[in-house]
Amino acid sequence: MMQKGPLDSVIRANFSAVNAEPFNCQQHMGSTRTPTTCKYLLATVSPVHGKGIVCTSLHVAPGQRIAVKGDIPPGAKGFVINLGKNRDDLLLHFNPRFDCHGDLRTIVCNSKNKGQWGTERRETNFPFQEGSSAEVFFTHDKKEVTITLPGNYQFKIPNDPAFEGIEFACVEGDFIFKGFSLA
Repeated sequence: MMQKGPLDSVIRANFSAVNAEPFNCQQHMGSTRTPTTCKYLLATVSPVHGKGIVCTSLHVAPGQRIAVKGDIPPGAKGFVINLGKNRDDLLLHFNPRFDCHGDLRTIVCNSKNKGQWGTERRETNFPFQEGSSAEVFFTHDKKEVTITLPGNYQFKIPNDPAFEGIEFACVEGDFIFKGFSLA
C-alpha cells in the first residue's frame, strides 16, 4: 500500500472540490468554470473542456511517486495522462489506447518540448480493462520516468534533462478520474 505524502490530503481535497456536487466535470462538459485554488496555494485545479481535469502548481520533486486512480468505462477508446510543466512542455504524455488512432490495446508515450513532440515510444503490455478501475504510478528522476501499471508491470522511458519537477497534470478521455496522490 502506498504511503501518503504531506500534500496528499491537500491535493485530494482540491481535486474532490472540483468533482463534488453541485459541479461535476463529466456533467458540465465545456463549462467555463474558473479554476479552484487550494486554500494552501499548493495547487490549482480546473475542469478540462470535454472529459477530464487539470492540476497546476503541483511542485512534485524528483523521486516523489504520483498515483492516478480512476474508472475505465465500458466502450472506452483511450485516455491520456499528461505530466510536465504545462501543456507545451510535457515530461510524459501517457496514452493507453483500447481502439484509437489505428492502435489496438497499446500504450503510446511521448514527451513535448516547447510544443514539439519528442520520440514516440510504444508499450504492448496492456493491463487495462474496459469497465474496471485502474491505478497508475509515475516516478521520475533526472534520467528516466518509471511507469507502474496495474499488476505491477513497470517500464521506463528517458527523462528530458530539463525536467526537474512536475508542475502540471492533466487527465483526459475515457477515464473517470477518482483520485490523485503523492508519496
